[in-house]
Amino acid sequence: MIKVKVIWLMIHACLKLNFLLSPMLLQLPTIMNETAILESLSAVINHNLHLFSDGQAKEIMNLKTTFPQLMQECRSSIEIKRRSEHPSWSTLEKTRSLLEDFVKTGEGIRAEVEELNNKKKELEAQLKVIKSNSLHVKEERIEVSRQMEFHCSLAMEQTAEIVAKDAKVNQANKKLEHSLKSKWAATRDLFS
Repeated sequence: MIKVKVIWLMIHACLKLNFLLSPMLLQLPTIMNETAILESLSAVINHNLHLFSDGQAKEIMNLKTTFPQLMQECRSSIEIKRRSEHPSWSTLEKTRSLLEDFVKTGEGIRAEVEELNNKKKELEAQLKVIKSNSLHVKEERIEVSRQMEFHCSLAMEQTAEIVAKDAKVNQANKKLEHSLKSKWAATRDLFS
């Protein structure tokens, strides 16, 4: 009798608490257990109902009447719970496929970023070389400009010297010509 009360209280509590699932309750809605519980409830009602208070007896009678429906609700609840705990394979496959796509995309982005960083380093190295060459060219241009100024001033000095020498040579030529003409005229007069 105590065994029947314990079973009844356990079933009633489980059903009233919306069948909070535990390992014991997962085995509850089997056909063999349902039959055994219905037989126990029938035995209590037929032979031992007088041992319970009126309220308890009424609950036992109500439980026997509603037990098959409660078990069906329990099965439905367990099935819904199982579905929510174990997503379908298609959902898992879709999720796995999405994760693989995200991983591939992430790897692609990572590779692209690495490639861009390498290009950036190459361009920075090239820029450094260009700046160095630019500085070298600038220094050469300054040196060439200095040398050009020096050679221009030297050429101007030499031009001035040449012009002065030309003037002296012209003057010397004129003197020589004048002297030769005078001597020629004097020599011609001697022969005339």
